[in-house]
Amino acid sequence: MPKKGNNYKNYKPGDHIHILVTKDFAETATEFFKICKQEHFNPSEIIRSAMAEWVSRQQELQKWLRERNISKTDFMKQMAEAYEEAILYRK
Repeated sequence: MPKKGNNYKNYKPGDHIHILVTKDFAETATEFFKICKQEHFNPSEIIRSAMAEWVSRQQELQKWLRERNISKTDFMKQMAEAYEEAILYRK
């Protein structure tokens, strides 16, 4: 999100959000818009819905971490250790 001073920009209805199609995303973007056109989907609505779901998951994760008084870094470390123990080092 663009910053204005020390605060993040507050978006309003009708504001445009631009994304950059990177080299590793070009094929996915092409296929996404192709499917949207073929199936008569609204690409903007799909992107807005995906963003809303992502924000909701991030907020749930942050709440969960706060309730358990654990940092995201410590949580990721624990997840990696659990993965190694369960998958990489199982007997």
